[in-house]
Amino acid sequence: MKKQLFLYFALLTGVALQAQPITGTGTGSGASGYLPRFNTSSNIINSNVHTRGTLTGIGTTQGWNKLHIYTGGTNDGLRINQSGNSSAAIIMKNNSGNNYAIYSTGAGSPSNHGGAGGHFTVFDSIANANRFLIQGGTGNVGVSETAPTQRFVVGNGNMMIRGLNNYASIGDYAGLFFGTTNNSITSVNGGTMDINTNGIAAISVTQNQEVGVNTQTPAAMSKLNVHDGGLMLSGAVPGYGGPQLFFSNTQTQVEWAMEYTTAATMSGINFWRPFGATGTIGNYFLFMGNNGKIGVNTDNPTAQLTVNGKTLIGDPGFVTNLPGNYNLYVQNGILAEKVRVAVSTSIYWADYVFADDYKLRSLSEVEKFIDANNHLPEVPSACEVEEGGIDVAEMDATLLKKIEELTLYMIDQNKKLEAQQQEIEALKKQVSDKK
Repeated sequence: MKKQLFLYFALLTGVALQAQPITGTGTGSGASGYLPRFNTSSNIINSNVHTRGTLTGIGTTQGWNKLHIYTGGTNDGLRINQSGNSSAAIIMKNNSGNNYAIYSTGAGSPSNHGGAGGHFTVFDSIANANRFLIQGGTGNVGVSETAPTQRFVVGNGNMMIRGLNNYASIGDYAGLFFGTTNNSITSVNGGTMDINTNGIAAISVTQNQEVGVNTQTPAAMSKLNVHDGGLMLSGAVPGYGGPQLFFSNTQTQVEWAMEYTTAATMSGINFWRPFGATGTIGNYFLFMGNNGKIGVNTDNPTAQLTVNGKTLIGDPGFVTNLPGNYNLYVQNGILAEKVRVAVSTSIYWADYVFADDYKLRSLSEVEKFIDANNHLPEVPSACEVEEGGIDVAEMDATLLKKIEELTLYMIDQNKKLEAQQQEIEALKKQVSDKK
């Protein structure tokens, strides 16, 4: 018996897979809701397709979508084969036109679909751009990237990880994990960002932009807190020399810098002020050499402390300017077990007083000078000492000169006394002889 069966399937988004009535002759029966099929030339039975209102199920009577495929425990599903250079595609539309397409790309696919065959792409039809790609062969994944060169590439945009999981060991977090949960980048407890190694927060950044190394609670007074460890700077800073620490109240101009320098004279730490800093600029305001010596205004300290310039020990409000060309002023004096004053040349010492051509003032000249000035010749007055102080080496030389001159006066007086005594003895002898 000849039978005719007309089946019509419409597979469109928003349109259910529907069964049309059977026309013609045949034998058999089936359950309600199933699409019938011939199992032989004359028998009609249920197919694997079931409709439930506007919902259609394949392999299930409980379809929850316009098309619901239930595979059970097998690897069955929906398969779309490509032919030649074309792509196997699933097109998704709304009432305005195409929105997205999922392609298994063929060899002739355009570059914005992912290029050569073998890729899996999610294509934005409205923007005419590839949004997601799994690269055939390499397995590299690209987001808004048609040729990812790494395992995961985000092109022309940023990546955000949102959501919280509750693990009692580290609290609520959203994270990016590397290999295991022990190595990760996580946003912890609603604000702190942690970089974790071996399950421990190696670097933490708080909501106040405070950074902690080996601590999740960096000190509020510091933007960088290194706990149980040190901080090392190495290598060169382009345009500045050795490793640097910069100090400033602004982000545009450096006021102070600390540098490790390998200068030709000596290597060490240089405290310096760069061009544009407020006030005096230059190098070696303070220098600490590798030999342990410290220099002020010099990179070549020759003693434990070398100061190239004037030095004040005392109250700068009391002594505003150091007098003369002296390099050291001590406000309240110096206490020392020994003091040695060196002179640069012998001409500052007074031995020239004993030279044959030295002109010694007469005592009468000295007397007249004292009567007029109330101090010895060449010795500063009390007013001069009060105003300008004294040069210890020069004063010692002057006092020595006066002692040497006094010695010459005494030698001269002694000669006169000896001559007088000889005259007295001669007169005594004459008188004695007359008796």
